[in-house]
Amino acid sequence: MSASSTFDVIFVGAGHNALIAASYLVKEGRSVCLLDLHPTPGGWVRSEELTLPGFVHDTFSALHPIFVGGPVFAELGPELAEHGLRYVQGQTSTGASFPDGRSAVIETDPDALAAELDRLGERHAWTQLMTAVSPHLDSLGPLLGMDLASPEAAGLLRALCRDTGSSVPFTALLSGSGRDLLGDRFASEELIMAWLPWLLHVGLGPHDAGGALWSVLLMATLLAGNPAPVGGSGRLAEALTGLVTAHGAEIRTGVEVDAIVTTGGRATGVRTTDGEQLTATQAVIASTTPDQLYGRLLRDAAGIPESTRVQARG
Repeated sequence: MSASSTFDVIFVGAGHNALIAASYLVKEGRSVCLLDLHPTPGGWVRSEELTLPGFVHDTFSALHPIFVGGPVFAELGPELAEHGLRYVQGQTSTGASFPDGRSAVIETDPDALAAELDRLGERHAWTQLMTAVSPHLDSLGPLLGMDLASPEAAGLLRALCRDTGSSVPFTALLSGSGRDLLGDRFASEELIMAWLPWLLHVGLGPHDAGGALWSVLLMATLLAGNPAPVGGSGRLAEALTGLVTAHGAEIRTGVEVDAIVTTGGRATGVRTTDGEQLTATQAVIASTTPDQLYGRLLRDAAGIPESTRVQARG
């Protein structure tokens, strides 16, 4: 372990979001340190032997369709593979079953999906919805990998908000809930429930605003498959850890951060509960929950303007 106490960037928390951000920073030559209270990095992306020896269970995260289908994996995937990460997926992407025997099975094969929609009597409704939202998806896909403050992102956002002629306007997706969108479009409870619970994976309930937008994004993503890491979800955390440490980042586990240190209205380091102080010359990034960030870590940082405070990431 390095004895250094000064880094360009310090992360409070070493979950998968922090590890991904750190991978980009270290590849650009920044010195990075990640601090985490848990004994291993990865946050809630981990696998454990919870029952019998040799039987690995995903403790929380298990399937990663948005990650595998997104820009980060497209860029980092080859290097993550060098650190042992490999994804596989079956023909069935998702589905729902009921105690009375009713079910819906969503497969990646278009012919199989069409047959299932015909069985449920939903082919026409499905085609109408996908046709209505496909122009939005063409813009939303690139936005997921963009700096939203960039001119390119601003142009895409303006185009989305100007589109009021669609039967499902973008503004309706932003304000609508997943339950309303799916319930208005589909008659079969089986098909609705094949998609609706996926909102929980992005922290939304069935009646929350914005759920309509995430519903169509998840539907489009899951139609391409539902990949899982070989050996368990924890392999993603292990590969990310291997990537960032191979590029020189330092990860310290079992470390509890007591406060973010501020000087002259900006974050300049952190203080741990055992009294150690680490200096960040460029940034402190809190990859933690908002209540931890504002309720504890920044409790002594009233002088930092809201617009320049470090950001919280779940």
